[in-house]
Amino acid sequence: MKQLTIISGKGGTGKTTFSAAFSQIASRDRVICIADADVDAANMHVLLGKEGHERTPFHGLRKASISPDRCTNCGLCYELCRFDAVKKPDSDNRAYSVSSLLCEGCEVCVQHCPVSVISSLPRQAGWIYRGECRFGSFHHARLGIAEGNSGKLVADVMREARGECEEKGIELLIADGPPGTGCPVIASLSQADCVIIVTEPTVSGVHDLERVQALAANFGAQVGIIVNKADLNPQVTGDIRRHCENSGAVFIGEMPFDRAFVDAMLERKTVCEYSPSLDEKMTALWDKAATELCLK
Repeated sequence: MKQLTIISGKGGTGKTTFSAAFSQIASRDRVICIADADVDAANMHVLLGKEGHERTPFHGLRKASISPDRCTNCGLCYELCRFDAVKKPDSDNRAYSVSSLLCEGCEVCVQHCPVSVISSLPRQAGWIYRGECRFGSFHHARLGIAEGNSGKLVADVMREARGECEEKGIELLIADGPPGTGCPVIASLSQADCVIIVTEPTVSGVHDLERVQALAANFGAQVGIIVNKADLNPQVTGDIRRHCENSGAVFIGEMPFDRAFVDAMLERKTVCEYSPSLDEKMTALWDKAATELCLK
């Protein structure tokens, strides 16, 4: 089984558009599995559709909870909490209490409570979904409002997707990874065989490309690069092409700016479904990526 993760150094480069289009093209001649690993802003299901999804709860950071009937109101937990999560007794609460929104799960209060009335409890932070879309098996997740630990949630989504591939003998997993270089991106790259980075021909685009490429290199994955909106700055596009030659990355190709990308999203379609000309261009990019990155 091969895993392709598609990432970008910043949001808005067109990463999800390429992930959806490549998923459609790849599904034409094989059975694939698709994962939306951008759990902080999961939207791939808008383009791919989804049906018959099972969902399981995701538990992120554990949260402290004080038993009010047993609390002696010594105030030690209030003094020790560095996140201001512990609240003093007031007219509504006769004992100290913990704000679940502010608690970071460090368990300092749990360890130092002199009467052991503070517990560390699991807290549901979101949902993991598993089902089907128009082009194959589809896994994605939703992180709750103001919840953290998205890196762990990405790891769980990718684990379930890989598990289904092994269970059903699916040979290709395509993951739409998160933008940036943080923990969620690391989790999406941890077992990737190859990586496609989507970038833009701007100064910030090149800077972010170099950062995320350095991150991907730590995992030993083959790296391919696509320049989206390439015609907006041909000079920088040329710089990126030369960067690929010098860094050992595969320059897969470029895509011009096209209003059809937005129009396709408004109709909840991939660009391949929306535009025959873009379908042809995307298919050419996929064929090169599949050949150069050994995905065929």
